[in-house]
Amino acid sequence: MSLRTLAFSMLLASSLVGHANAAEPEPPLQTLPEKSDDSFVLQGWTANILGVTGLGKTSLVVNGETGYTSTATIDGAPVVMAHPAAFELADKDHRIVLKVVDARGAEWTETVDVPKGMKVSVNIKSRYEHRGFEGTIKNDTLACRSKAQRRYLKFEVYQNGTMIGNAIMLEPGKSAHGVRLKPGTYDLKVFEKAGADYRLLKSGVLDPKQAQWRYDVGCQ
Repeated sequence: MSLRTLAFSMLLASSLVGHANAAEPEPPLQTLPEKSDDSFVLQGWTANILGVTGLGKTSLVVNGETGYTSTATIDGAPVVMAHPAAFELADKDHRIVLKVVDARGAEWTETVDVPKGMKVSVNIKSRYEHRGFEGTIKNDTLACRSKAQRRYLKFEVYQNGTMIGNAIMLEPGKSAHGVRLKPGTYDLKVFEKAGADYRLLKSGVLDPKQAQWRYDVGCQ
């Protein structure tokens, strides 16, 4: 049988919508909670399908990353394999519904035609974007002995000179939970209320590297 080549690529996109929590000061980046690790959000899939002569055999091979599984519905019966998955097929034309599930549970489904005598390979990869770690900023001045140290504070987060999100306003003893920042280094400016205005109290650096990071301002 002469060489035949089948190739295509598919990109799927997803979007994420942030929702504000009226009960808390608005954090710089707000996102919906998810059941799984929500530090990453699925951007889509990249799939390349290539068919070549099978040298007398008909087969479907699926190559993905560690933790992927494939379910191929062959003649109405689902067959599940971990990656790399090699499905040996009867010597005839096949139309197979293929479902790939990655290690985080995201799914990709496509109908794949496997002609008689062909080896069809599917190289598949899910694409994720790291969307940041959630942490907490706290105005921990309520326990200060001096009343003058119990300050109303404003926090502003900057990166490369640009302010990220909105300012966080906190009364003494209050916290802003769910402050989400992508990996990187940020400049933090802390202001104390002085009459109707604010004056700079201190500057700091945020370097979030894991979930549940914290930044507390206590007695000065």
